[in-house]
Amino acid sequence: MFPVKLNHCLKDCGLLGAIRKYDVHAGVDFYCEVGAEVACLRKGVVIDVFQFTGTDAGSPWWNATQAVVVESEGLVFVYGEVNATVNVGDKLATNAVVGKVSAVLKKNKGVTPTAMLHLEVWEKNHYQKNYVWQLNTPKPAGLLNPVDFLNGWVIKTEFGYILEDSCGNIIQWFDMAANCKAHCVGAGISPVYLSTKSSLPDRQTYTTLTNKTLWFDK
Repeated sequence: MFPVKLNHCLKDCGLLGAIRKYDVHAGVDFYCEVGAEVACLRKGVVIDVFQFTGTDAGSPWWNATQAVVVESEGLVFVYGEVNATVNVGDKLATNAVVGKVSAVLKKNKGVTPTAMLHLEVWEKNHYQKNYVWQLNTPKPAGLLNPVDFLNGWVIKTEFGYILEDSCGNIIQWFDMAANCKAHCVGAGISPVYLSTKSSLPDRQTYTTLTNKTLWFDK
């Protein structure tokens, strides 16, 4: 469901469109351990590997990291702040490892972990390499929200079915399973279904990734 195993839940400051000191965040940060393997969200071809942060990238206040760019069916996925383990031209299957997460921050500021995967998703015709979203400007054409490309959760309750995104945000409520399934199929969502009969590992995974407790675990 996620391209990397998280050790902290997603935070507002790391989401798409977050206002920062000098720019607007153009991707989503997935906070994880240094060395965490990064999985390719969709099959595709590596079209670029380049210096993403550090002195050679014009940001000496950060450690040197790379970005792996994968083109997939009209979309471009940018896996940033990694040490690449693939090369340009490589054909990747879904879940293939593209690299390992590097420590981008030179010191722990107590706000976010020092290591994270920075993920951007673009429409192919609008992709801009190492794009900087300037303050007080609109979102660039073709820049998409990576969270929309993560699978979701369906929580079965006594009142119906709650559809959540991968971060645990409620998207919609359905009174019938058929309506919920039809919506997921139409939206291209492949959810994990959770209920009182779900295994303990599945429930624990939900809590780990979303930082929420399921209603039937309270």
